[in-house]
Amino acid sequence: MTRYVQDGSGNWVPSGNILPTPPAFTDLRGETKTFHGRYRGAHNTGVPDKSALGLPEFAPKFDTPNITYSDRHFIGYCEINATGIVFERCYFEARDALFGIYANQPVTLYDCDIDGGKFLSNSDAVSGSVHAIRCNIWGGGNDNVGFGEGCVYEDCYIHFVYQHYGTHSDNSQILGFNNLGIKRSKLLSYDPYTGIQYNSSLQISSTGGTVDNVQIVDNYMDGGGYTINGRINNLYSNFVISGNRFGNHCAYGPVTPEVRVPPANGSFTNNTYDNNGMLV
Repeated sequence: MTRYVQDGSGNWVPSGNILPTPPAFTDLRGETKTFHGRYRGAHNTGVPDKSALGLPEFAPKFDTPNITYSDRHFIGYCEINATGIVFERCYFEARDALFGIYANQPVTLYDCDIDGGKFLSNSDAVSGSVHAIRCNIWGGGNDNVGFGEGCVYEDCYIHFVYQHYGTHSDNSQILGFNNLGIKRSKLLSYDPYTGIQYNSSLQISSTGGTVDNVQIVDNYMDGGGYTINGRINNLYSNFVISGNRFGNHCAYGPVTPEVRVPPANGSFTNNTYDNNGMLV
């Protein structure tokens, strides 16, 4: 696997370094997929325990650009303030912090586990400009993922929102920004251990302004009132929802009517029910 870094113009380019191919695992649905996380816990896929990472580092701010951090354990609010930062095989444990990771600058995560601030009803596991690849993201007290500019999640496992009483919890939420994506990932907006449902796997809003170039492609999603909730209105452009599979644990349906019929410059195609292959 090629490692990508940002050049001086903010473009993602190959660095020439090759990351090792991670091992496979069998997920909750019995499918063999690429590994989505490092910490062995009751609500994730598991591989080595976080104790293998050594002593934790508390509430760091990352202010120095172009550094790669490997096999580290961070506790508290991790704030990304410089460009070109990469994390490999790291464990982020928010505990009682508002965010596990807050990216003011674009950051890349490979094979990381992000355990959100589940003790706070307004906390997210990850927020900001993040490019996450094969990450296990869980435990947010409000949402697991809050999208920032250029935010893309690939081959990730996003699940287990720690829902507080009366909260409107989403697995992931788009409020604005451009050049966003969720690809080949698994989003569960219900807890398969307790049956508790969250609001949605993906909440689409436009309170943050216009949104351009969104790719929701080749994912598995399940749970929620509506699994994809909200509306794609005239503030959105180039919005693609394609090739996704939907489970049957939602209360009302896989998508809201407004999502099923996007604007003229968007598309909703080849999305199917997982159990029978019929079109949504």
